[in-house]
Amino acid sequence: MGERKELPKISVSEKIMLLLTLICILLMIGRAIYPRMEVSVADPAGMVPEKIEAVEAPGILEGERIDLNTAGLSDLDRLPGVGEKRAESILRYREEHGGFHSVEELLEIKGIGEKRLEEMRAYVTVGEEKRDAENFGGG
Repeated sequence: MGERKELPKISVSEKIMLLLTLICILLMIGRAIYPRMEVSVADPAGMVPEKIEAVEAPGILEGERIDLNTAGLSDLDRLPGVGEKRAESILRYREEHGGFHSVEELLEIKGIGEKRLEEMRAYVTVGEEKRDAENFGGG
């Protein structure tokens, strides 16, 4: 039979790089198979937990919230279900109504219904000043 060739030796650092590459590939495959995770949230009254499906917002950092009263077009465009046209509608509504007093006012914008609002809710807020003024009767 023929001579058997010996495989070249690889260093420890090369082994580590191969292992890290394999881990990354497995993570990407897992992410493709299971793209959404369920999270548990409480109802508005804070009494009964229910399961809802998390909506991905790839342009938004984890924990980031966009203020509807100060955000620009590019910030609003990053929200789930909001493209450039809807972001322009949000800016127009804000200008015409002197800002948002609550996140629920998004329902006044064409193309934003209950479902879309729920997808966006975790990523939007209105300024602290507006909420404090409402809570204390000042606005």
